[in-house]
Amino acid sequence: LGINPNQIAAIGESAGANLAALLGTDPGVSGSGGSSSVVEAVVGFSTPTDLTALTPLAARAAAQFLGGTPEQVPANYLAASPIDHVSADDPPIFLVQGRQDPLIPVSQSIQMEAALNSAGVRNRLVLVNGGHDLDFPTHYSKLIFQILEFLDAIWKDE
Repeated sequence: LGINPNQIAAIGESAGANLAALLGTDPGVSGSGGSSSVVEAVVGFSTPTDLTALTPLAARAAAQFLGGTPEQVPANYLAASPIDHVSADDPPIFLVQGRQDPLIPVSQSIQMEAALNSAGVRNRLVLVNGGHDLDFPTHYSKLIFQILEFLDAIWKDE
């Protein structure tokens, strides 16, 4: 197919962005049969990065997904929160967050950016006007070029 296995990015929105970020930050991620699921970049839209600090509606969904509240199953929340796995060897991460997101507080992306910066991980945070459903790429088509520039810069540096 002409795919370069050294240029794989995980991209997701909301819960999918959480999973994409986990692929980038969790050192224990591996595929079946011993194959690696490590990615070279992550792009996340409205990314839940700390599942212990969600809005009430999102917290209810997280509790259903993780089998209880953070107090009941703290290890599950730790395992499912990308911010708790950030390390210097993580791939570059591009985050897009709506300033008016009613489900994932904008502080989640700001704190993730700070954690990535602290670890020396290449990253970019783009805050946009909008809520949780960013309707990408329809309303934010300019982001396509920013994302591609970010990815191109990563792969040119390798």
